[in-house]
Amino acid sequence: LLHWDGRKSRFHLPVQASQRAPRVVQSGLRAGQFGTVPPAGGRAHATLYMAIDAAGRATACRTAWSSGDAALDTRICDALRDKGRFAAGSDLFGRPLAGEATIYVKFADIFPAS
Repeated sequence: LLHWDGRKSRFHLPVQASQRAPRVVQSGLRAGQFGTVPPAGGRAHATLYMAIDAAGRATACRTAWSSGDAALDTRICDALRDKGRFAAGSDLFGRPLAGEATIYVKFADIFPAS
């Protein structure tokens, strides 16, 4: 981009804006996988961050917004890491990059309707 402040111009390349974040291709989560009833008193969703390497493999998982049940959060992370498929991020030139994917899990999708 070319910036002009009235006196001089400077050229800068917005690398961050040109990078592509890793994304979920297939979560591997399915209805009924974690039982039939969501945890009592918990939230209706969980938000997780998955670290994805340059080859598209999940290497780590952390909870950003808990479901209210730590054991369930861990089981969801394990399932995503084992069964999920991810596409690696890429830089401005299309080279694969490691990064982090944000995954929003709605319990309506993984717990069958009662």
